[in-house]
Amino acid sequence: MKTARLCALGIALAALLLAGAACGGSGHKKSASARPTATVVRTATPVATASSKATAAATQPAGVRPTASAPTAAAPTEETGATPTPAPVEVVLAEYLLVADENSVPAGDVTFTLRNSGTVYHNMLIIKTDLPPGSLPTNDDGSVDEFAGSLDVVDSVPDLAPGEGDAITTTLDPGAYVLVCNIVDDHGAHYAHGMRAAFRVD
Repeated sequence: MKTARLCALGIALAALLLAGAACGGSGHKKSASARPTATVVRTATPVATASSKATAAATQPAGVRPTASAPTAAAPTEETGATPTPAPVEVVLAEYLLVADENSVPAGDVTFTLRNSGTVYHNMLIIKTDLPPGSLPTNDDGSVDEFAGSLDVVDSVPDLAPGEGDAITTTLDPGAYVLVCNIVDDHGAHYAHGMRAAFRVD
């Protein structure tokens, strides 16, 4: 009898232990290896490389251009080596007048285009001076003294026959100038007859 009871008690204990293992006892923690792990799927954003761009361009359908990024506006740059256009001045010479269509120009290169509309020879001197046109120092014959210390003859146009024209380009610094015809003939000095005009370079 005692043996039968012990067998029955052992069977009961074995059953209880098996039942506890199957249900997972509340007093036991699961090990880290037993925890379920979540699977995270990361989708990487593709980065275009030079080779991939070239491949994409090569696979574009015929007649379809790949979209280009907007061009960056270039900063304006100053022109270098450009030669400014000379300021034009037209001059008419006749008895006894000297008329320029411009009496003031910017400093720099100036192109004088002359026409002798008179019946005798005329010329033109470009004189830098602060003296008034009618007060230039003269020689005994009434012509302008080109070698006077107060005058600086910058350039000149040779004698022009009636109906003849000529043009010169000269560089003028800022200041006051006088344009004169300095021919002396049987009629006297053309300067003394009034062939002179004030001219300004700014």
